[in-house]
Amino acid sequence: MTFKIAFTSSKDYYKESYEELISVKKFKKFEPILAIILLLFGVFLFISDSINKLKFLPIVFIILGVYEFFKFYYDKNKWIEARAKSGIINKELVLEFDDFFIKHSGPFSSGEISWSGIKSIKKTKRGIILKPETDISIYLPDSVFKNSEQVKFILSKTQETAHNRL
Repeated sequence: MTFKIAFTSSKDYYKESYEELISVKKFKKFEPILAIILLLFGVFLFISDSINKLKFLPIVFIILGVYEFFKFYYDKNKWIEARAKSGIINKELVLEFDDFFIKHSGPFSSGEISWSGIKSIKKTKRGIILKPETDISIYLPDSVFKNSEQVKFILSKTQETAHNRL
């Protein structure tokens, strides 16, 4: 099967990309929950320490919780702004898929990646994430595909790339 997809990157695309990339990371997606747990634990210690035996320990947990919470959202904004500053926003990206390669072209580079160079392929709620050996992630939203056969084709390469590594 051979097909081509083209889409224009936007700030909304990168917001969705970040959310989908986080959804497949083991620990990063739980940072807001960790922040809330630290904050609530600190508040619990503060309220239950009526004789002030713990001194500043509850305050430390509260500060850590607030820090983790803001850090999570700061990292997201920083990641999106880095893409915006790179000049890639509102540029067309073209990917062509065939049985052997993924050919790509965009504002800064063009080339091809063999399927054996893809470390992992993951389906998310709203798209597909391709991870080449270089640990760069390529997010493809479902909306760029013309039909479900194209998505199935890419996902079928998951077994092939895993088999080629053995």
